[in-house]
This record gives sequence, structure tokens and C-alpha cells, in this order.
Amino acid sequence: MIKGCSKRVIVVKHPQGDAFEEAYFIVKEGKYKNPRDTRSLITAANKIINGEKNDPSSRKAERFRTRVGNVLAFLSGAFLSFVIFLLLINI
Repeated sequence: MIKGCSKRVIVVKHPQGDAFEEAYFIVKEGKYKNPRDTRSLITAANKIINGEKNDPSSRKAERFRTRVGNVLAFLSGAFLSFVIFLLLINI
């Protein structure tokens, strides 16, 4: 018997598939204390249920998108700096 134990639990009823009726997720202590994070927590739980979180190809695609976004941000900043530099030289 456990006394004085308090955990935050998310219950997802009727997950996809025929094998389970409910899925329980125990939230780590210190995580998602802000009520605004509840939506992201539920989204993460649904991704786990749908198998998206464990799929290596989706993680690889996510890393690729992040890298491409970082490169594009860097290149656009460099281009903008170059244009400003040219404008300042001509003044």
C-alpha cells in the first residue's frame, strides 16, 4: 500500500487500435506545471499512442527541417547584412 503518493496522470480513453481501452501517462515531476503546457502534453501523448514518437524517420525529418530552417535564417541574415553594408558604403 502506498501512502502519500501524488502523481499527475493523463488518461487517454479509446486510443486507436483494438488492443487497449485506455492509456495512462504519468507526468514527470517538475514538468508541465503551467496550464498552458497542457495542450502540448496531450499532443505528445497522442504522438506516442500513434507511434509517431518512436519512428526514427520522423525524428530524422524533424532534424532535417530544423537544420534547413537554421541555414535559411543564417543565409537571410547574411544577405540582409550585406545589403545594409552596400547601402552604407554608397552613402
